[in-house]
Amino acid sequence: GSPAQSFCLPCGVGTFSGPNASKCHSCPVGYSQVGKGQASCLPCIPGEYQNATESVSCENCPIGYVSETNATICQECLSGSTTDKPGAASCVDCQPGRYLVDRMCEDCARDTYTASSKQTTCETCTSGYLALKGQTTCENCPAGWQIAGELGSRECLRCDPGKISVFGGNCTDCGRGS
Repeated sequence: GSPAQSFCLPCGVGTFSGPNASKCHSCPVGYSQVGKGQASCLPCIPGEYQNATESVSCENCPIGYVSETNATICQECLSGSTTDKPGAASCVDCQPGRYLVDRMCEDCARDTYTASSKQTTCETCTSGYLALKGQTTCENCPAGWQIAGELGSRECLRCDPGKISVFGGNCTDCGRGS
């Protein structure tokens, strides 16, 4: 007979082998390999994860979650922070005037506010004060104006002729001779 011939076959996707190896190994969790015949697997990058072996790709962490290198799970962002897109590498805080709702930073509604970042609720303006959407403080109406409307639709209205107001107060009749 003829002498035995040996030849190497490339390892398939999701696997790797070292030099002079006799078999292919599955990529471990947290790693992937899309190419054939590779000597190693690639770690999942921050913002990605893989919890299965022999994977050809890593998965993006969903919005509101992040991961470290070669992660097998994603970690939820801390309260009051989130990510702007799937696969993000870091969390961002909801800024003043905004709050966290369903893993998204949203503007505070009219007549509510947040003065600091990382908030999960907005504060309601006290009586006599108002705020537009996404504000960091509430304001009162200037002199000569008074507040009108219900919570969520408050506005400043100019006093009628012959009436006056102090900051944020109700319009009252001007004194005699004025």
